[in-house]
Amino acid sequence: MANFPSSIERSLGAADGALAPPASWPERGLGLRHAAPADEPFLRDLYFDFRSEELAPTGWPPPQKRAFTDSQFDLQDRYFRASFPSADFLIVQHRQRPIGRLYIDRAVDGFLVMDIGLVSGARGRGLGRELLEHVQGEAKRAGTPKVWLHVLEANPRAEALYRRLGFRRVALEGVHWRMEWSTSRSYT
Repeated sequence: MANFPSSIERSLGAADGALAPPASWPERGLGLRHAAPADEPFLRDLYFDFRSEELAPTGWPPPQKRAFTDSQFDLQDRYFRASFPSADFLIVQHRQRPIGRLYIDRAVDGFLVMDIGLVSGARGRGLGRELLEHVQGEAKRAGTPKVWLHVLEANPRAEALYRRLGFRRVALEGVHWRMEWSTSRSYT
């Protein structure tokens, strides 16, 4: 089971220092909040959704695919929480319902977007772009030198979005490109 911060350790919303949502989001029913233990089933389903296209050609029955993605979710979650203990593990929501996640580590040397993703029904509507532009603006306001992320080499659609936002390839690390955006550049 994921090791979520307790509600005592982190209250929901931006008052505790979490990244606030883009300014236009609340009027559209969109928001960000810290992940809570009750979000774990949603996060597992979201991770399964992220990996479904990749697993389609395996021929595995659905229970085997789910067991695989659940084990991968557990490994990823443990790694993120151990490696980035001060990161924000945020839920993207629409009208109080979860539709995605943004995991971000905001450090002095830059903002690391550890993971960003939306449910399939919310993709392609510009929400991910808006959220990344917001992260870029927040990094610039915080005075950090960069925003960086990793994208799977076999994910040209995501890489194309990151390139449009000014991210540049820095290094191939295993099967992921490390991409960076400098806060000294304009992103719009």
